[in-house]
Amino acid sequence: MFTVSIIIIGLILVGLVVMWKSDYPMVGVLILTNFAIFMVQWFEFLIGSSDGEYLLDLGFKSETLVTGEQPWTIVTNLYVHAGFSHILGNMLILALLGMPFEDRVGGKKFVLIYFAGGIGANILNGVATLWLHGSASWQAEVIGVGASAAIFGIMGAFAILYPRDEIPMFMVFFFVHRVPVIIVAMIYGLIETALVQMAPDDSIGHLAHISGFMIGVFIGPLIAKREERIVRKTDYSKLKVLLELPANSGIKMAVENIISTDIAEVREAWWEDLLKKGKCPQCGLGG
Repeated sequence: MFTVSIIIIGLILVGLVVMWKSDYPMVGVLILTNFAIFMVQWFEFLIGSSDGEYLLDLGFKSETLVTGEQPWTIVTNLYVHAGFSHILGNMLILALLGMPFEDRVGGKKFVLIYFAGGIGANILNGVATLWLHGSASWQAEVIGVGASAAIFGIMGAFAILYPRDEIPMFMVFFFVHRVPVIIVAMIYGLIETALVQMAPDDSIGHLAHISGFMIGVFIGPLIAKREERIVRKTDYSKLKVLLELPANSGIKMAVENIISTDIAEVREAWWEDLLKKGKCPQCGLGG
């Protein structure tokens, strides 16, 4: 195996250890690891030492499911990207989707869903390719790289668990400051579904994207904590009883905002404000 491949695998292992052993945000570790690996790729390109041979070592091919050769590529391909625009687009979407989702489900759950989406998409896409074209076809030897399928897994899980959460997101050619996750998922899902039919040979793994998305939809509720899944069903209107008490203005303002907002982060901020500034009208505690 070429030296560049060994270096990249080493960086992947370091990133995985950091995610498992530390309290750093998982999204941040993934992004830093991906960019560190891309810098190795870029340096290798500048010196022209291997002509991209590491892609053969680390990129996933459908025929791997038949031959069993290089099984590690089912994971390593999630870290290797085809160019600057490829990694930049993937990491931007990962940051915009991943950070609020990790806040919702926690770092360990996020990582499980991320890798389940990416690895599962590789398997499903590989099976579909072998079934449609056969193991001896050129399609079975196409090398797949990039974190897109894993990111689509996060998108699917986010959409099924917290569809009304609003996040900033690039919507095709426009950046929207706040858009419900369900709308993001529907638009990207429809685009990928259409491209599977319209541009099946454009070198982009649209079927892998759809596979990752569907895996996220399926496993998101299974992996996420039960209390995290039901948080969107909480009836905050019951807090209106506090407005009928002789409470101070701090309590009333916080309660009104907790009831009216649909944005989890905003609600949490008002909860903190309520605990810091509010004072119980019955016992006098707080404030």
